Amino acid sequence: MPWAVLVFALDIGRAMAVAALAGYFLDGGWLIWAGFFLVLGNSFPCFHGFRGGKGVANYLGFTVLTVPVAALSAAWLWVLVYWIKRVPFIASFFMVAALSAGHVVSSSGDRLAAAGAVATFALILFNHRKNIREYRRETPPSLPE
Repeated sequence: MPWAVLVFALDIGRAMAVAALAGYFLDGGWLIWAGFFLVLGNSFPCFHGFRGGKGVANYLGFTVLTVPVAALSAAWLWVLVYWIKRVPFIASFFMVAALSAGHVVSSSGDRLAAAGAVATFALILFNHRKNIREYRRETPPSLPE
């Protein structure tokens, strides 16, 4: 568990550094696309055979600097959903949706930014496809009462 905490902290810290640099050089929708490419690089690193993480911690860290209120709200949402469902990746979906929504709302109608936020959400969902398959296989469909 201590290694997981360290990796989580390093992912968030690296993402915050990228957000700070991107915020200095980019503005508007391009800043949000920098977050997309951060997650893309984390998910498919060329130095590890294009097999990497799912990008959730990176997106959270990036959003801490770009839309802090969304990051804090999304983190609390993760805690709430995890407390209810006890399934980490489902809690992550809710958190990533909140992070993306925060970017869309804060972009004030910038279509480029909204597209970047939606693309990042879709990429993270794609990265969880194995989790989704396994969850669907293990969870029987619920029947209406």
